[in-house]
Amino acid sequence: MVGVDCSELMPVEREYPSVKREALHLSGERRSRKHFAIIYILGGVSILLARLLTKRIYEPLTKLDEAVKDLTDRIEASPKLELPQSNIALIDSLTQSFKDLAEKIINYTRELRNKAYYDPLTQLPTEFC
Repeated sequence: MVGVDCSELMPVEREYPSVKREALHLSGERRSRKHFAIIYILGGVSILLARLLTKRIYEPLTKLDEAVKDLTDRIEASPKLELPQSNIALIDSLTQSFKDLAEKIINYTRELRNKAYYDPLTQLPTEFC
């Protein structure tokens, strides 16, 4: 636009400075509403992610807890102890530690029974058999 005075295009600002302030205030309100909406959405996504991660960690631990309850009674009933597997390294390591512990308990139990019921020199049954 050649020859047009730009000051004529914005007469509202010169005549009514409060209108510009109100417009800026409204745009600031819109911006803060947008920011609030973004924070609200991110909060919701964070809560969902936390629930999913909690479930992923809590479920294998619950299975491991059920498998280990009354460990000695279960070992005596059935020497093969089935413990759950997990994709989480720490839980898998904990499960392996319980398996190792169960194997040691089984071996010590067999050894004690052998010592209790058989003579160590002759390997003949003792009077407790």
